[in-house]
Amino acid sequence: MDIDNSVKSPFNLEKYNKKLLNAKNSKNLMKTRDILNTCTEMLNKQPQTFNPDLKTQLKALIEANEETIRKTTEELLGEIERVENSFNSKDFAKIPNELESIKSKVQVSGITELINNIKFLKKKTENSVHAQRNLERFAVPVPSGITSEDLELKFYSLTSLLNDIQKQRAAHPEIISKIEEVHKIYQNSMTEHGLTDLKKSLGKNLKLKAKDLSETRNIHKINKKFDDLLSSAKNTTDLLQAKDFLASAEAILKENDLKIIYQDKQEEYYIFLKKIDSMIEKWTSDTDLITKKSMDLMEEFQYSIARKNLVKLKEDLTKNGLVSLVNSVNIVINICQINEQIYNDVQAINGIFESKSYFNAHNKLESLKQHISTKYTSIEMVKSNKEQIDTLIDKIAEARRKEEAELKEEIEKIWIILSESLDFEVAKKELAAKRNFADLNGYPSIIVILDKYSAELDLNLQIFNLFNQLTKSLKEAKIHSVKLELVKINSNISEKSEIYFTIIKNKYSELEKETDNQISKEKTTIIQKIEDIEAIIDEKNNLISAQNAISEIKNRISETGLKEFSSLLEPITQKIELNLEGVKIQKEIQNKIAANQLKIGENEYTTLLEKMNSALEKTPKIYSSALKKDLENELNDLKTKIGEMTSKLHGEFNKLEEKINQTFDFSEAQDHLKKYTLRAKDLGLDDLIVSIENLNRKCSKNTEFVSEYNQLHENYENLIDFVTTVEAIYKLFDTCEKEEKSFDHVKAKIKNLHNRVKSESNKRESKVKNAFDKIIKTEVMTLKFKKAIDSLTENLTTAQNLNVTLIVPEIKHYINFCSINLPILENLDGIENDLKSGRIIEARNNISLVKPNLPRGKEKFEKIADNITSHWNNLHKSIETEIESEIEKLKGKIPSLVTLVENKKTNEAKSSLFAARNRAEYLGVGMTVAEINDLLKICDMQSSPDSIERQKKKKIKKIEPPIKKISPRKEKLADIEGTMIVKHTKPGPMKLRVSENETKSEHPNIQPRSHLRRSPKKAVQVCPYCKATQPSSHERYCFFCGKQL
Repeated sequence: MDIDNSVKSPFNLEKYNKKLLNAKNSKNLMKTRDILNTCTEMLNKQPQTFNPDLKTQLKALIEANEETIRKTTEELLGEIERVENSFNSKDFAKIPNELESIKSKVQVSGITELINNIKFLKKKTENSVHAQRNLERFAVPVPSGITSEDLELKFYSLTSLLNDIQKQRAAHPEIISKIEEVHKIYQNSMTEHGLTDLKKSLGKNLKLKAKDLSETRNIHKINKKFDDLLSSAKNTTDLLQAKDFLASAEAILKENDLKIIYQDKQEEYYIFLKKIDSMIEKWTSDTDLITKKSMDLMEEFQYSIARKNLVKLKEDLTKNGLVSLVNSVNIVINICQINEQIYNDVQAINGIFESKSYFNAHNKLESLKQHISTKYTSIEMVKSNKEQIDTLIDKIAEARRKEEAELKEEIEKIWIILSESLDFEVAKKELAAKRNFADLNGYPSIIVILDKYSAELDLNLQIFNLFNQLTKSLKEAKIHSVKLELVKINSNISEKSEIYFTIIKNKYSELEKETDNQISKEKTTIIQKIEDIEAIIDEKNNLISAQNAISEIKNRISETGLKEFSSLLEPITQKIELNLEGVKIQKEIQNKIAANQLKIGENEYTTLLEKMNSALEKTPKIYSSALKKDLENELNDLKTKIGEMTSKLHGEFNKLEEKINQTFDFSEAQDHLKKYTLRAKDLGLDDLIVSIENLNRKCSKNTEFVSEYNQLHENYENLIDFVTTVEAIYKLFDTCEKEEKSFDHVKAKIKNLHNRVKSESNKRESKVKNAFDKIIKTEVMTLKFKKAIDSLTENLTTAQNLNVTLIVPEIKHYINFCSINLPILENLDGIENDLKSGRIIEARNNISLVKPNLPRGKEKFEKIADNITSHWNNLHKSIETEIESEIEKLKGKIPSLVTLVENKKTNEAKSSLFAARNRAEYLGVGMTVAEINDLLKICDMQSSPDSIERQKKKKIKKIEPPIKKISPRKEKLADIEGTMIVKHTKPGPMKLRVSENETKSEHPNIQPRSHLRRSPKKAVQVCPYCKATQPSSHERYCFFCGKQL
């Protein structure tokens, strides 16, 4: 296979298309170039014959992008060239903005190589502006009255300016030439004033520089304030606010010499001030013109156009902050809105008028006129609106006159029809409609006529309705009331005869005749009903029917007025009341029987029958025979029921007694006993009630025994308050045995628990002992004393609670031992933390303090004490090993420090020596401290003036600045800052005076040398501090720790 046609790598078309899309969408031309190059690489990895269309498309995109880069570069270079032309013509004001615009285009396009051109051009512009502004400070020619001091200051400032410009070489050439020219003028003036020794004059540069800097800062501060005000005026769209900013800027101009403010800023100020004034003047004239046009549009009813113009004008004025003009436009807008509202209201009223709602139109128009006269007095109403209102008033008045005449004719017609047909509902609706129409449309004269007719209609309708009611009452036999009403109505008709219709008067005459005939017929009916009541009571005891019949008779008598029949009703009424009372008592007895009060019901039945028999003996038939027979039958049925229920209750009670002797939960049995008590009371079984109550008391007492048993059994099983629980079990057993009310099976259960407690006392002691042994093994022997104290305390409490007294003293001994030695272990833990955190010397000091307090075990505590001592030995060994390691590291650094000193790298050597000396002092290595001090002295000698002279004699061309000797205090501070050694609490070396100007570092525990001479001259082979063996017997200081032997 041909290599060129083989697939070099798989082609990811989706990734390729995504990159191509990113290239097309990117505005950064250079980024697009990179993406297209990546796409080219992807295609190059494929065979030459792979998809030529993709390659052609990619090639076209690359060529198009390169062409765009070329054109964009040319455009940007053209813009930069135009900015350079502005620079050459010294038009600096617009250059910064143009450069920022070009810079943003460069950043978007990604052609970053043009950034340097922009930056250089920006720097040249800034330098040129700065130089030009500074040049304004120097008057040409030089003022004749200038003092020598001011001349020197001016010349110094001018010289500094010239030097800065020449040094940077980035300013406009004409400005540089101008500065050189002015500098020459001031130089000549210096000569004229006798200041020829320029070098000496310039020697005052520090003082002159301070004055120049102060003056420059003052000028810059004033110009910055002026420039800020000018910028604020330009940045705001509020013209009045801009005017205020310019006024503040003008105040700065007046307060200071004009030369202090930069000339370009002054010119910019006056140009912008003139621009603001012209804009305000233009807006004032535009406001007057638009206002007049808007008023003309209002006269033509084109309010929306007028309002739109005014609102647009107001928005423009508001944006420019012209408050007074905004207020005047607001007034015109208000006039436009109100006149438009009036116009719309008039059009709406005209629409109402056209719909023939004349009164509504009239009211609306009057309301509008009132509203205009009260609310819009200060608002000018346009002439066209006034004319519309006057025309509409005349039209409405004429239409209302015609409407009122037609309404009167219709009302008279309705009244005539009513007097003939008596169709009150139709007439009432029609008159009400006319009344409503007259009321709605404001016709008071019509309302008066309608009110008169309405009153007469109501009277005729009332008397006509009363006629209909009386006719109906007569049909219902309400004769007496009809007779009374007819008398009143006839009297009323005769008084107001002209008001009532003739047809109604004739109807009342006929009704009066019919009423008299009905009264004579009712007399016979009432007598017949009174005779039938006796039979209803005696045969059926239907008292309700009898009562209803009497009520009917009374109603008949009341209706007809036949009061002579009332005396016949009194005996019958009394008989009904006695029988009603008997029925009432019967129902009460039945309710008690329904509530199971059977014995009470039996007694009350007997009493009622005795009372009825006694009354019948005195007055025969006073009680209904049917009622008496019902009472006798009910009493017999009740006696039979009582006997059956008594037998059933005795049987249930006997079964419950047997069940109680087999259970330990008596609550259900007691519930049954409560029900049995109620049933026995209902049946009147007093003996059975006594038996039930005795059994209930027994159940309550045994419930107490069982409840106490269950609680004590649970406490015993869970070892809760064990001693108290055991005593309570014994007490419960004795109480139960003595109690007569206790059941035999309850006694047996309590006795079983009592016997079990006696047999399990040995098991408790074993349980506590095992827990104690486990604590000693897992916590005490592993030196976990804090946890062991808590566990042993809990074990002690358990032993005391379980009444296991033999082991209590031993537990207390262990608790006491752990409590005493817990601080030792805590100290060892703190020392171990010091060792881990690098505080090794403190750890060594602290561990030596712990050793005297290490415990000495006796008997059973000996092994624990050995464990603590072993822990101390291991920690002590680790500390000593760490100290030896640190000392070896320190000693290993000495050769490299010596090399630094020999190579005369003084500063580097000093820093390292100070750090090493601090570490040596901390570790107590005196020999090493002495060696380091010697090296430090050599460093001091190398940096002394004598050493510098010797270096000069060796003709070394490079002269290094002398190193200032650091005082001992500063040197110590430098050492502390240059090292990361943790501060320790070891007492520092004591300074012993050797001579007037010299001290020597000694440990505070080491005695003076004079004392040592008096000691025996015995050779010291082992250091008493660090236990190090000395190389010879003539050593005065330990070679390892440096302490005096």
